Amino acid sequence: MNPGYAGRTELPESVKALFRPVVCVVPDNELICQIKLFSAGFLTAKLLAKKMTVLYKLASEQLSKQTHYDFGLRALKSVLNMADQLKRTSGDLPENVVLMRALRDMNLPKFIFDDVPLFLGLIRDLFPDLEVPRVRYPDFNEAVETVLAEHGYTVLPEQACTVVELYGTLEPTTRDWIDGLLSSIFREVNRPVNSDHDERRYILFDGDVDPLWIENMNSVMDDNKLLTLANRERIKLLDHCSLLFEVGDLQYASPATVSRAGMVYVDPKNLGYQPYMDKWMRAKSKADQDFLSGMCEKYVHGSVQLILAGMFGSQVVEPLRLIIPQTALNMVTQFCYIFDGLLSVEHELTNDRLREVSQEDDALLEPKVAKEELWEAMYVQACYWSFGASIVDKARAKFDEHMKKTYRLLPTQDTPAKPATTRNIPSSFPTMYDYVLDVRKQVWTAWKWLVPAYIHDRQKNFSDILVQTIDTLRTTWFVKAMSELRRPVLLVGETGTSKTAVIHEFLRNLNPEKYDQLLINFSSKTTSMDVQRNIESNVEKRSREVYGPPPGMKLIVFIDDMNMPIVDTYGTQQPIALLKLLFERGGFYDRGRDLSWKVMKDVYYLAAMGEAGGGRNEVDPRFISMFSVYNVTFPSSETLDYIYTSILMGHLQTFSTEVQTIAKGLVQLTLELYEVISRHITSHVETCSTKNASLTSHTLQTVRKELLPTPSKFHYIFNMRDLSRIMAGLLQSHPDFFPSVKQFVRLWRNELTRVICDRLVSVQDENLVVEQLKEKISNYWEEDAEVIQYSLRDPMLYGDFRNEDEPRFYEDLLDYEAVYSLFLEVCPCRRAFINRQCSIYRVLQKQ
Repeated sequence: MNPGYAGRTELPESVKALFRPVVCVVPDNELICQIKLFSAGFLTAKLLAKKMTVLYKLASEQLSKQTHYDFGLRALKSVLNMADQLKRTSGDLPENVVLMRALRDMNLPKFIFDDVPLFLGLIRDLFPDLEVPRVRYPDFNEAVETVLAEHGYTVLPEQACTVVELYGTLEPTTRDWIDGLLSSIFREVNRPVNSDHDERRYILFDGDVDPLWIENMNSVMDDNKLLTLANRERIKLLDHCSLLFEVGDLQYASPATVSRAGMVYVDPKNLGYQPYMDKWMRAKSKADQDFLSGMCEKYVHGSVQLILAGMFGSQVVEPLRLIIPQTALNMVTQFCYIFDGLLSVEHELTNDRLREVSQEDDALLEPKVAKEELWEAMYVQACYWSFGASIVDKARAKFDEHMKKTYRLLPTQDTPAKPATTRNIPSSFPTMYDYVLDVRKQVWTAWKWLVPAYIHDRQKNFSDILVQTIDTLRTTWFVKAMSELRRPVLLVGETGTSKTAVIHEFLRNLNPEKYDQLLINFSSKTTSMDVQRNIESNVEKRSREVYGPPPGMKLIVFIDDMNMPIVDTYGTQQPIALLKLLFERGGFYDRGRDLSWKVMKDVYYLAAMGEAGGGRNEVDPRFISMFSVYNVTFPSSETLDYIYTSILMGHLQTFSTEVQTIAKGLVQLTLELYEVISRHITSHVETCSTKNASLTSHTLQTVRKELLPTPSKFHYIFNMRDLSRIMAGLLQSHPDFFPSVKQFVRLWRNELTRVICDRLVSVQDENLVVEQLKEKISNYWEEDAEVIQYSLRDPMLYGDFRNEDEPRFYEDLLDYEAVYSLFLEVCPCRRAFINRQCSIYRVLQKQ
């Protein structure tokens, strides 16, 4: 036994005492190799065995340390078996050539890109002046393509299930055997095949390897080839069946597991993104292929080098930071989807124009240059929405500079009446992120020109309000474009950047007669069973194994906080493993006794999540690669001012004119205080005070230092949701109860105090915020002593529980005596108790 391996435990001393321990020493590998080579017919076995063992010793010392590398006896045995086979099939080859080919072909596939030249150098040192050309296997390639086309393999999502669900269990009460998914598939695949057919079967384990389940497979992967179940059933792995493991890493696999499997390391540097790009271009016409190939050389290679390697022309700069890690292939895949979406609009436009003109009209023979100009503009747009989509806000200017230099067109001033055409670069706004290509009009349109005026709806809940801005329009455009192509969308950004609100608004605008919706909020306790039950409850059976929404409908599944599920001991998020299977294979296995495969049709996916940290976890990069990713940046101070001013002004339409005039000032004061507390808004907020409104540098530093999150103040995290809570409190007001400026300013002070100060743990921290609040009010209304005196008066008690009649209105309760009798009916209380009860009631009221 190997007690030090992961997933295994030490035997108790009482059990150890019953056995006589025997230590196994490391065998003489050279002698074993020599005997095996002699038995295979190698005449120079002694020399060749020496070279083999020296090669493996040097490789283990000089190559990098990787979890999937194994230079032990099992690895030597695999090479010896291959050398034996080559000796029998190619008896005319020299013995050193046979062994060198076996060593090279068995080891190169498992090495990372940087270790390959080192290993080849070691082989050249041990086999000097010996060049062995690589052998091609065309029949094998054809067989692989056939298997893929015929789906001659069974996928097993081992990480989407528990160990009990995989291997089965005995029912504790009835002692009946409940079959597991793995045991059921393993038994079915290993049934004898018809002797007339040369059939191969494969079980593909797609997911992370961890000791909880893989250690039970060790007896299958060694010479025994037996799977032993808890009901004492033993299933033999037959010769026509093989096991394949597709994993991201072997971080938690034990050496016993690694040594039992042949390794193939798929290095991104070996394949890259060019084969995918070539396949995508081959689907276009020959003339278009030549143009797109030139555009690829011009834009794609440079963008990838800048983002991942920091190559900016001849300069070497810091690689651009991405909101989540992505490979070049991920970004290229997203680019192809975006460009195809733009191309479909261009093709639709072309067909419309062809229908409008006659066959003889010269308009049919438009210059080729016009099409190339439009296509290059589409190419640039697609680059911004793929390579530039997941770049963090601070790095976007560098990417924009690179793209403009590559585009090589002259900048021009543009206006709503005269937008820039595809022959120029628009320059009225800082970056090309501020523009969208209008394919139909063939012009660059600024997002700011497309923002609709906000119309306040008093019937809407505050949580349903969405003020359209440049950021929300961009995000909505991206979600809509990818959804039309049935590509899963992932929005990533900080808390409070309207990711969820944008998707909810997008879903609200869908035709309810064509689309069903399913909203799943992930938490740390979400399991794969929860996800599967949610999806299954929203689909119905269509045929034998096909499920989907009602006929004629499509189901849109929105997964919020996707990276919240807890990561288990071995680095796996079980719900993510299930979703990965669902995205890749289009279905999942039944979790009951049936264990049948369920295919999901007409189901599409949207997701949103924040950056990793603070309870959020890193998500499997292999799963992220199935999404089109967009970084929802934090809105600027000007955007925040526009959002909250629009909402507050809309609410105050029925209030007095005096109250309406202070709306913009209250929003600016709120943003200034929020800037101090949260350190989020980096751009300067325009001051609204008449004199000395900005805080002193010393005070700023004090507040920011004291309100930092620490282990004892871990909840000192302020974001845009706090701004929204303050605004939601103001929207509870009614003109009959807040007719004057002083009353509304006092309400604003209460809402800001409740949202911010109720979170603080010490009087000192609370005083810091209160002092800044008093300073803001005093500076802004320095010429109106009545407003200052009234708004800063204590206590602050607000609620709607003074009257029992409906409707009840949120109002200023004025003082303790006014509400003391209400609380006295519940229990004897003090003033601090009343303060806390009002604060708690305010929160519960909004739930």
